Amino acid sequence: MIYPAHEYLLEENIENTIKKIREKYKNEEDIEQIKAGNYISKIDKYFDCFYNIQETLLDYLNNDYIIFLDEINKITLRANNIKKDKENLIKNLIEKEKQVPEAISNELEYEKIEEKLEKKQIVYVEKEDTKKNLQAEKYHFHFRDVSYIKSEITNFLEDIKKAIKEKKQVYILLDTKEKIKRLQKILEEEKIPYKTEEKLDQTIIVKSRQNQVTITLGNLSQGFQNYDANQLVIKADELINSEKRKYKVNTAFKEGEKVVFADLKVGDYVVHKKYGIGIYVGVNTIKADGTIKDYIKIKYKNDDILYIPTNDLDSIRKYIGGDKIKPKINRLGSKDWENTKAKVKNNLREIAKELIELYAAREKVEGFKFSKDTPWQKEFEEKFPYQETDDQLRCIEEVKKDMESTKPMDRLLCGDVGYGKTEVALRAAFKAVMDGKQVAYLAPTTVLAEQQYNEFKERMKDYPIKIEILNRFKTKKYQDEVVKKLKLGEVDIVIGTHRILSKDVEFNNLGLLIIDEEHRFGVKDKEKIKTLKTNVDVLTMTATPIPRTMHMSIVGIRDMSVIYEPPYNRKPVQTYVLEYDKEVIKEAITKELERGGQVFYLFNNVEKIIAKADEISKLVPEANVVYAHGRMPGKEIEEIMQEFVEGKANVLVCTTILESGIDIPNANTIIVENADRMGLAQLYQIRGRVGRSDKQAYAYITYKRDKLLTEVADKRLKAIKEFTEFGSGFKIAMRDLEIRGAGSLLRRNTIRTPRTSRI
Repeated sequence: MIYPAHEYLLEENIENTIKKIREKYKNEEDIEQIKAGNYISKIDKYFDCFYNIQETLLDYLNNDYIIFLDEINKITLRANNIKKDKENLIKNLIEKEKQVPEAISNELEYEKIEEKLEKKQIVYVEKEDTKKNLQAEKYHFHFRDVSYIKSEITNFLEDIKKAIKEKKQVYILLDTKEKIKRLQKILEEEKIPYKTEEKLDQTIIVKSRQNQVTITLGNLSQGFQNYDANQLVIKADELINSEKRKYKVNTAFKEGEKVVFADLKVGDYVVHKKYGIGIYVGVNTIKADGTIKDYIKIKYKNDDILYIPTNDLDSIRKYIGGDKIKPKINRLGSKDWENTKAKVKNNLREIAKELIELYAAREKVEGFKFSKDTPWQKEFEEKFPYQETDDQLRCIEEVKKDMESTKPMDRLLCGDVGYGKTEVALRAAFKAVMDGKQVAYLAPTTVLAEQQYNEFKERMKDYPIKIEILNRFKTKKYQDEVVKKLKLGEVDIVIGTHRILSKDVEFNNLGLLIIDEEHRFGVKDKEKIKTLKTNVDVLTMTATPIPRTMHMSIVGIRDMSVIYEPPYNRKPVQTYVLEYDKEVIKEAITKELERGGQVFYLFNNVEKIIAKADEISKLVPEANVVYAHGRMPGKEIEEIMQEFVEGKANVLVCTTILESGIDIPNANTIIVENADRMGLAQLYQIRGRVGRSDKQAYAYITYKRDKLLTEVADKRLKAIKEFTEFGSGFKIAMRDLEIRGAGSLLRRNTIRTPRTSRI
């Protein structure tokens, strides 16, 4: 089912709708936006031009319908906000000397809607008694949420036995038949009576036998116990796992980026596996042997044309030598392409020779061989509160295998922001500590270091592991104490920023170095990292790897693990790239606050950040706005971030300090001002600060167009508008370099060989 992208649907041709708007309101700016299908705030002001019927939803519902009103106080509050918005919109239109559309001035007041509601069948759903005097009979339902994680199978079985003794109706929902079979075996072993139904239908509300469990195929967001109905409903998907997964090799990476028909534009350079480089000139429909087929048309030297059936697109790849480099196109029937391929093979032999020398040097160095997983390791991993993805599990296995080898690990872990790289690092760190080794976690910012420190502390609180932090938030006395303990071996895991790389920091028995976003560290920092790396296992994590790092991984100097798969129930961030508009900003913040969420507002100007926070407070009076930037004292930033994490503030105006790693699941809207001044890799990281829960997340990437917009900014703006097309940090990183004008040199040096081009 595909839902509409906007609040309006076209009942007739777009041209007729545009004509009506033009005749009535003459607002050309909005007309162009609507015509282009772009996002436009307050689109409902033109509803009378989209629809012929001037009615409310209630007019479509007769008395046979039951209408549920979920929390009447919130509905009334929202109605009042809409009324204020309407008044402000009318005021703004008058100030700009624009016409006020009829759809706004004729909008039905909420009081009149309430009058219409009184004639309908209403059910009021309330968390508690409302102050409003509702003339309705009240029914109270008492319930609690019920959920189990993987390690709680014992609690789960005990609760079922107890529920059967108390004569509760017990229902267990599972999403696959395989899981149902596994649960049946478990219940049989525990001598718990059960019956299985393919579908619940009405069974859940009809009294069934109370001395057995009902298992069925189904899904719920969460289980619950209903005290009034004496029911226990359990969602057991995470608890009852399927058989051990078999990992599938991701062939897409090996085959390279295939051509998507819709992506091809006339004039694009393409490479045919057999015939070489040509220019895509369009599609022809040809009838042959009574069959009509579409053919891709590629032009070669001397205007020779090659026709390729659209079902044979696998033989074509897009040319990726850079936009400014016009490659020499090949001639059909000549040996040009064969000679080029032969030359590449010779180059590959040279690379292979260098690699052999590199591997020989690495083989001479012997690192620490970590032991196999301990019982504590298994217990620690089972306490992970979420379902791991197949990619996560594969990457964890690859890291463990490296650690259990005598060769020092040097692995690059790539994965989009929020895809679960930290969990891989946590398990590797725990494994290292179990063998008596120290772990250093290097983060690019103090905010990220603080957050990862809290995450490590929380996950490892049940184990005798000493974790400390080193960054500028801490006093000199505290830092000196940590440095002393590191040297004596009294600290197992240290998490910190560049401070870890200082001369005074020495380790007693360092076994694992974890580097988060290595490209954020300077040349001097990297020299220090190299000295730490000599015979220590190294895990480098990144969402947007720089080309050199990728190249090293691809040619085998470094091993690489990639998390392609997003976490379960994770929705993609809905991204809008649009010109700055106060009304859009207000609407975005209001919508997020109304659903109980929080908002990041990125404003990368320290001098004007206080004024911006004040402006947002006035724009959305119900918001509790705080601000933070890198020049603040460490303690102050820490307090502000804590206030935001605890939900005391719901809008955080900040600079790019949030770029790396801030993880606040309740913040699901981010607004970026002056996005045209930022790189795409940076924007990609920033956008990843939202979308870390199962709620729909929104990113508003805004820019201000004026007469001073330079050619470079205009080019970057064009790239930002293509932002939502990119689903991978790899592409973002490459695109960013291209926009900065540095891409051509890197491409010449690293992307000529076929293996490298597959990225």
